This record gives sequence, structure tokens and C-alpha cells, in this order.
Amino acid sequence: MTSPVFPVPLIPRRPGGADVAVPQPRAAPSAPTWPDDDEGTPLVVTVKDRGEVCVVHADGEVDIATAPLLGRALEAGLAGGRPTVVVDLRRISFVDCTGIGLLTAARFRARDQGTRLRIVAGRAVARTAALLELTTALGLHEPA
Repeated sequence: MTSPVFPVPLIPRRPGGADVAVPQPRAAPSAPTWPDDDEGTPLVVTVKDRGEVCVVHADGEVDIATAPLLGRALEAGLAGGRPTVVVDLRRISFVDCTGIGLLTAARFRARDQGTRLRIVAGRAVARTAALLELTTALGLHEPA
């Protein structure tokens, strides 16, 4: 029998025997970074100011472990006060619902503050958004 949380056998205590050490879960990293050798998934995010436009570029995988990194970049891009923010996701190889949720929240925030948010989606982002029927709501743009 194995644990649903840990891929190790559950070893019951033996009567009169010594306790068996059971591994404890590792704490989730507070800020995922690249490279991340054995924890989480890799993600590199940059925010570049290009005059009237702020460009947020992400490369890698967006999931529950790396979403905070993308979230901070989106916040920084929207807080810069630029009239246009471009989110370049062409090099994202995987995105889960957490990442789509971040994009949705960024879209609402941009609309509320009068900023134009342009999301350039790659195949992975476009596919996930289409499965969730959010392509139009996110205003996804195909790569040029």
C-alpha cells in the first residue's frame, strides 16, 4: 500500500518496534526561479519598458507552482502606467487554469484602469483558452 501524497510505502508500526521515519512534504517555494533543478516547473519572465508599451515576455510552463512569478510580472507591467501592455506568451509550452485565471484577472484590471492589454498567445495558451471557451473573452491575438 502506498500513500496518495508520497510515493513511498506506508509502513505500519510494529508492536514493540522502533518508529519508522516517514518523509515530510517540502514547503512550496515562495518565488519560483530559473533554473529550478528538481522542484516545480521552469519559467522565465521578463518585463521590458519600451516607451509607450510595456512588454511582459514569458518562456516555459505556467502552472500552480510558477503562476506567482507570472502574476508579479503582470502586476508590474500594469502598474507601470503605460497605455499598452503586451503579454508575449508565444514561448509558453504549457499553461493550466491557474495561468488562464491570471490572464483573466489582468484583463479585467487593465480594462478598469484604461490600459490596452494585448495577449499574444502561442499554441499552448490558445489551446487551453479554447478548451475553456475564453479565447474571445481574453482577446487573444495570434502571433504575427
